[in-house]
Amino acid sequence: MKLSAAVLTLAATTGPTLLGTLAQDAGYGPDPDGVPADFLCEWRKLAFEYSSHLRPDSGAMVHDALELTKYCNGTVPRPSESDLPKVFPPKTTHVDGALVVDGSTGDDSNPGTVEKPLKTIGAAVSLARHAAAGSPAKTVEVRAGTYYMTTPLHLTEADSGLTIQNYNGEEVWLSGAAPIKELEWELWKPGTNTSMSDPQENTNNAENACGDHGHVKPPGSDQCGCETMASADVCASACLSADNCTSYTYHASSLPSPWTSMCCLRTDGVWDPVSESGHTAAQKTAGHAGIWRATTHGSLGSDDIVTELRVDGARHAAARYPNADPETQYWPIGYLTSQEDFEPKGDWQTPTIQPDPNPATIVKITDPAHSRLWDDYFNEYGGGINGTCAIYDPPFSYWCQSNFSEGCGGCFTWNIPSGMHYDKSALPRAPTYTNVTDAQFFAWRKAHWANW
Repeated sequence: MKLSAAVLTLAATTGPTLLGTLAQDAGYGPDPDGVPADFLCEWRKLAFEYSSHLRPDSGAMVHDALELTKYCNGTVPRPSESDLPKVFPPKTTHVDGALVVDGSTGDDSNPGTVEKPLKTIGAAVSLARHAAAGSPAKTVEVRAGTYYMTTPLHLTEADSGLTIQNYNGEEVWLSGAAPIKELEWELWKPGTNTSMSDPQENTNNAENACGDHGHVKPPGSDQCGCETMASADVCASACLSADNCTSYTYHASSLPSPWTSMCCLRTDGVWDPVSESGHTAAQKTAGHAGIWRATTHGSLGSDDIVTELRVDGARHAAARYPNADPETQYWPIGYLTSQEDFEPKGDWQTPTIQPDPNPATIVKITDPAHSRLWDDYFNEYGGGINGTCAIYDPPFSYWCQSNFSEGCGGCFTWNIPSGMHYDKSALPRAPTYTNVTDAQFFAWRKAHWANW
């Protein structure tokens, strides 16, 4: 988290407000029927005012999430980008009596002055708490840097009124991670060179992208460039030498003008070929520098379990195929799609546990007679205790009741695949697998709202 004057309340973000507004867009919540129009505006204004104290840098986003223009008839102005403060707002003066922390040059035996700062925030809080009566330090100022909080910072009623902030606008980050240092890397698997796949005869991967109705796009266009070349081999070499080329399609000399002996290089990474005589196509396979590994030597703790890895601030996923970026790809390119029904080969296998009826004890929390109080979607709330919910603590869940999904409800809590079969033709890397004992499959429902 960033450390500014509002750091102690930084955890209270706009999440619930955003969720509530999304629910409103979906046709239910957060406002019940019959609420006066002025109240619909006033509670949103109150939430907006409160959020401005917690996250002044998110004013425009909160304004949109609360739909203040809609519910308050535009009477609450939307903050513009120029109105938003910087992430680390500058301070021009040092607070008299503040304790100063500097993770680079400080020492926890110092008095905490600018000239002799403390090293850790915990030491500063402890010193502020035990300051001399009548002149307690109420402010801790932290110099620039990243502070790794290896132990929790416990604040009690004794710290009431204490402010922890960055020093004079300097950039300060608090991190719950552990830095990995002094790694000794070794080559585990050699790399490969960039190469072209085997050419596929009577295959055209230039359809539409490289030309339409006889029109040839010039070299250097966004998706494709075409020019006349002597042979398919020369075309393949041209793709191999072009950094941005991802596939080529060569048109035979027997094809009519303007496609005669035309070499088209695609640059958009799309491989969606069609069968067409007189064409030859292939993909470029990018090389890599090999796979390297290193031992952390216990620097992360006794077990050295890495639950999340960030490099220069960017989150990195564990090695996998395809190695999609979870930060940017909602539907990862190259992932396989399951069939609608269970297949005996190449798909998830039929569940072996299918409880029917649901053995959970059903509990109704709301009165069906008043179900229209809030909305017409979740019009009766209840849950199931034990039964298919026995795996949870506490053993209760809305999804273990039997008032939805054709009366079975929680039957599907245990209705998960018993395994998976696959054929090597479906997985591009499968022919190279030598040991799948520790293989992991990642799967989720197509709507991304629940997973197994």
